[in-house]
Amino acid sequence: MSSSSFPITAAQLWGLFMESVLYGMYLVTCGYCAQYLFLIDGRWKRLREYNWAMVIVAILLLILATLDVTMGFYYNMWAFVSYTSAGATSKAVCCQSITTVEDNTKPVFDAAKKNAVPDATVDFPAGLTCQPTTNFSTCKAKPVCCKTIAKGNMGFSCYRPETGFSTPKA
Repeated sequence: MSSSSFPITAAQLWGLFMESVLYGMYLVTCGYCAQYLFLIDGRWKRLREYNWAMVIVAILLLILATLDVTMGFYYNMWAFVSYTSAGATSKAVCCQSITTVEDNTKPVFDAAKKNAVPDATVDFPAGLTCQPTTNFSTCKAKPVCCKTIAKGNMGFSCYRPETGFSTPKA
């Protein structure tokens, strides 16, 4: 299976799913471990009967495993549900054309001037005739995420979401 057929989003979600399944198994074994650590012959052990090194290690492992699953879930929710971008409003858009700095940039600057977008905000790769979308599978043109959406449905600093690279492939 090539890396392009298994996108990072699917890898992250599958990883979190498998981690959660294994965490559930760990909780069951942790219960048996706690029974051995804290009980003897059906009664609670006295404080001096505890193997304190094992108790501390077991509690630390439980805390770390719980934090790992919790943070993984938090970061997946942040990345796939509530992420906009670092300092800007990244939007999922479907653009009719994507222009890189190596391409002819005159149409981008002409369209920016026509829509009163200052030259200073024009950043490549740029998308022309971009429409907001919530589902890339419905995009028949070029699905990208752009950090800035300007007047005239222009997108700047665009990238393909499955690669994260700054220059989208045509």
